[in-house]
Amino acid sequence: MQAGVAREALRGLTADLGWWRRWWLALRFSWQEKPLYLIITLVLVMTLIAAPWAVNWSDVIAFRESWAEGNLDETLLPAGISFAVVYFAGKYFLSFHKLFESPLINEWKRYLSLPDYDACLGTIPVMKRQVDALCRLRLGTGKSRAEQKRLLFVVDDLDRCSHTGVVKTLEAVRLILGIPHVTVIIAIDQRIALASLALHYKELAPHHSLRDPANIARDYLGKVIQLPVQLPVADRETVVSFVDQVLFNEDEQSSQALKPGDVDAESLQSGNGGKETVSEDTQKETAERNEQITQNTAARESSQSPADKPQVIETVEYQFSPSEKEVFKRRIREFGFHNPRQLKRLYNSFNLLRHLKGSDQAGDHMLVLFWLEYLNNLPIDQRKAARKGEVWELVQNHFHQDETRYAAIEREVLPFVLPSLDQAVQQQNESNASVM
Repeated sequence: MQAGVAREALRGLTADLGWWRRWWLALRFSWQEKPLYLIITLVLVMTLIAAPWAVNWSDVIAFRESWAEGNLDETLLPAGISFAVVYFAGKYFLSFHKLFESPLINEWKRYLSLPDYDACLGTIPVMKRQVDALCRLRLGTGKSRAEQKRLLFVVDDLDRCSHTGVVKTLEAVRLILGIPHVTVIIAIDQRIALASLALHYKELAPHHSLRDPANIARDYLGKVIQLPVQLPVADRETVVSFVDQVLFNEDEQSSQALKPGDVDAESLQSGNGGKETVSEDTQKETAERNEQITQNTAARESSQSPADKPQVIETVEYQFSPSEKEVFKRRIREFGFHNPRQLKRLYNSFNLLRHLKGSDQAGDHMLVLFWLEYLNNLPIDQRKAARKGEVWELVQNHFHQDETRYAAIEREVLPFVLPSLDQAVQQQNESNASVM
């Protein structure tokens, strides 16, 4: 599995390179991995190239003339001596090389050098080191920002694998996590991911401090995913819009793509010889349907409150303001978070919310984000009691007991919270109820 991840990463790094740039990349990669072997190879190549110019061709001509005249004693004797010198030198070198391969020399070398266990680790550390080196070469690590690039690695359709395949893929993706300028997007149904991990750690749960496979699964997923984004279930209006604008639009485009001489199956069955005839009633019905869609869209937009409408944020500073930093630190103390990965995930989620909602509107979103993270991190049997504790009272006091306002903020924040297993099941039940 790790080999497949490394292969796809290599393809992404070299897909746009020609043969010359591939060769140059291989040369730079060899210089980083084994510079000594590259130097020896270049010296040998340069020696072979320079050999014809280093030969004294007058001596070669004189040797050929002496050979033609039959002066064997003047030609064979120096040649034989030279051959003997080369032969014994090579034989001596091989014997000398075998001497260094003896067990005694290996024992001395072990005490005179630092230990090296690379040969015992297998191929995965080698792949990780090589992929990291190639990414640094191709993505311009250490160069100016204008010269730097980014590799986007997408893992899609993971929920179609078995539960063991899901776990192995998540473990394999960690091969390229942490490499600078490499972004990994894992597209998976959170219900499948959490259920697969819960099933994988089922036997470990009785011996774990959480004693809950669902919480262990969420804790593991939080170590892999640094910025969770959940896609909400499509409502009825979105489905209708998709059917009208995508499915029906494709049918219209395919019908318009027919050439004047083409005859499709429906025209043959109707016997019109491939000529398309549209009645006035059909045209009128199509116009009425398009007008109805436009009216529904306008009514839906007008019925939305200003808080529900998408807002265009002109500029939001990437860095937190001093007040946002203080509030962020205070929320960490209030909710008792201390896991570095968890704090990094909350930082990423809140920073994305700042860019979506605006930094001046992110105070409520930060509190709800921390509350949902706190709630999902608890065991399932303790979550009902948490809604009666001090932390929930803190949230209620912030919203002044306004449940409608809290529910609106929760709907906006929920897609950016790392889900829990029972939350995924609850979302599925709600989607089934809405369809029914």
